[in-house]
Amino acid sequence: MNMSLLDALRHIQGCGPSGNIEEGICHNADLLMFGEDGQDWTVEEVVPDACNRLVQFFKTWPEYSGSPAYPINLAGFAKPSAAYWSHAGKNKWWGEYGAARRRLLDHCILQMELEGER
Repeated sequence: MNMSLLDALRHIQGCGPSGNIEEGICHNADLLMFGEDGQDWTVEEVVPDACNRLVQFFKTWPEYSGSPAYPINLAGFAKPSAAYWSHAGKNKWWGEYGAARRRLLDHCILQMELEGER
C-alpha cells in the first residue's frame, strides 16, 4: 500500500477505524499503510510503523498519560495500560475512552499538518 501515515490518520478520522474497532490508532493506521500482511521486511527501506512515528505527538497532547505505549488515560484506572486492557475485545473507539482516542487522533493530525509531515 502506498498510503502515507497522515493520509491513514485522516482516513481513520473521517471513516473510523480501518479494520479493527478493538485496536487503537497505531494498529489501524498500519493496516491502512501496509495491509493485513504488514510491510515487506525484505525490502531495503523499511518504513517506521505508526507508533514509532506518532510517539512524539502523543507526548505533546495535553491529555497524554505519560506512557508512549498507552497514551490515553481513563478516570478510574491506576495505569493507562489497565484502561487499555479493560477494553480488550471491546470497541476502543466508543464512549469516553473512544472520545479521548479521537481527540488524540485529531491532535496527531494537526501536529503532522503543522510540521508538513507526510
